[in-house]
Amino acid sequence: MTDSKFDEILTNIGTGKWNLAFFFVISLWYTQIPTHSLSGTFLTPQVPHTCRLPPGATPYIPQHNTNGLEFGRKRMFGISTFIYICLGNCISWLPGLEHILIFRFIMGFFHPAVIDAGFTLVLEVFEPKYRSAASILIFVPWSFGMMTLTGFAYLLMDWRLVLFACALPSLLFIPAIWSLDESPRWLIVRGHHNRALQVLQKAARWNKTSLSPEHQLRAIMDNILEESTNCKPVTRKGLLPRLKHILHQYTILF
Repeated sequence: MTDSKFDEILTNIGTGKWNLAFFFVISLWYTQIPTHSLSGTFLTPQVPHTCRLPPGATPYIPQHNTNGLEFGRKRMFGISTFIYICLGNCISWLPGLEHILIFRFIMGFFHPAVIDAGFTLVLEVFEPKYRSAASILIFVPWSFGMMTLTGFAYLLMDWRLVLFACALPSLLFIPAIWSLDESPRWLIVRGHHNRALQVLQKAARWNKTSLSPEHQLRAIMDNILEESTNCKPVTRKGLLPRLKHILHQYTILF
């Protein structure tokens, strides 16, 4: 019921400049992720063997979206992306392999949030009839990013130049990402109704549509908050349990 009520609000807002701004900024940023995450391929030596899982073993697949629920989609996406971009641009200037490995380990720590929080943010601003298409098309630029990576590697032939050339354009996305709004759905379920109302009103202006009267929207938001509170799982209290939970979500080493 909670999602259906919020979907009604998104349907009234429609699809226009506001929704497409999220889609294009995040999807274009996804063109840069392969150049950061896969550029380490050019640092690895050639080995005469491959590693396989033992028979019957399954890979560990962590879940990440819960942190975005607690800290905010935009905040989680923006902070993780900022750190990811800064580290990616520094790697090409590091003096030794051990420093590169440390930086890439930290990048790997933030990699899930860079993808998941942005993906969730896009889904939560599109009305239902376009949500499936947006969830598929947003990853198409990923393929273009992989193709440009091979082009950079072929033309430059130097791993430092490759890393630098691939990472430098991502700096342009920092102001664009921070200019996006927070997910109105997250604001509603966290009780930030004034901010949610401002975001929804901005969305309606950008899309040139009209919203329901403010008192009706506030009543719907109160209802959504009440239902989400009743369905809310038990939260971890205390700093140490929350840190352990985050570490468990982001790496298999903890």
